[in-house]
Amino acid sequence: MKTFKKTLILVLMASISTTFSCTKEGKEGAQGPMGQTGPAGPSGPDARTFNFTLTFNTGDTFKSYSGITGFDANDVILFYVHYETLSSTYYWAPLPMIAGNMNIIPEFSKSSGFVFINTLKADGTSGSPWTSSSTLSFKAVLVKSSLLIANPGITSKNYEEVKRILNLKD
Repeated sequence: MKTFKKTLILVLMASISTTFSCTKEGKEGAQGPMGQTGPAGPSGPDARTFNFTLTFNTGDTFKSYSGITGFDANDVILFYVHYETLSSTYYWAPLPMIAGNMNIIPEFSKSSGFVFINTLKADGTSGSPWTSSSTLSFKAVLVKSSLLIANPGITSKNYEEVKRILNLKD
């Protein structure tokens, strides 16, 4: 019986000790020293979509856009133009392309971040292919070189496939 009483007393003391040791009492201590610097986080998304529109007027042969940011020297920019909407579904064609009587050719300057969308007559003659004002929608997809290395099968021919593979947000 003595052993039972001793065990019961020890169990009760342990539970009382545990109960009271979990309460917050007293002042908070001084802040400890700063820990070691952790590893660098990611530099940003591996792929991003930039949506923009350009209005071409009679006489224009190019327009520019300056909103692409966050690119490095080894990154790739894929360009698309909205060419059709069927049943509320947008269809995007990769650039460069021939559309009707014109060539649409993108250029990207990594030094300035400017995109130039050149429009030339498809038959090779000089001058503007525009006979009236027209606004076109474009997508520029910035793809980090590390993502291209990890996904060698990425092709720019189908925007919906690129969007799915790279988990792009429109």
